[in-house]
Amino acid sequence: MLTNQRAFFRVQYPETARPVLLAVEGDHTYAVMDLSEEGVRLSTVSIDLDELPRVGDRLSGYIRLRSGPVARLAGEVVRVEKGEMALRLKERRISFATVLDEQLFLRARYPTVAAPASGSGTGG
Repeated sequence: MLTNQRAFFRVQYPETARPVLLAVEGDHTYAVMDLSEEGVRLSTVSIDLDELPRVGDRLSGYIRLRSGPVARLAGEVVRVEKGEMALRLKERRISFATVLDEQLFLRARYPTVAAPASGSGTGG
C-alpha cells in the first residue's frame, strides 16, 4: 500500500539514479533528489553558494527522467539550505502520470531503495 503525508505523491531518487535538471537560468545542472507534480528538490552541493538562485527567484529547465521522457519545468525557489534547493512548480508542472511512471521505473530497477516517499522533500 502506498502512503504519503503530503498533497502530492513524490518520487525519491537513490543517489546513484538521480536525473539531472539543466537550468536555463545560470546554465547550471542540479541532481534531482525528489520530485512531485508541484515540486522538485535539487542537490546544490556542486555549486558555489554565491551562484545559487535566491528564494523567490524563478528557475526553469529540463530533466531527462529515468523512465525516458524529458520534462520541461518552471517554478519559484522556495528554499535554499544545506546543499539543497526546493522549487515550487507554478508555471510548468510535472503530470501525475509522469510521476507514477518514474516511481514504477525506480521500483523495478531499485526495489530495495525505491520505496514510496512518506512526506519528505518539497512542499505540496
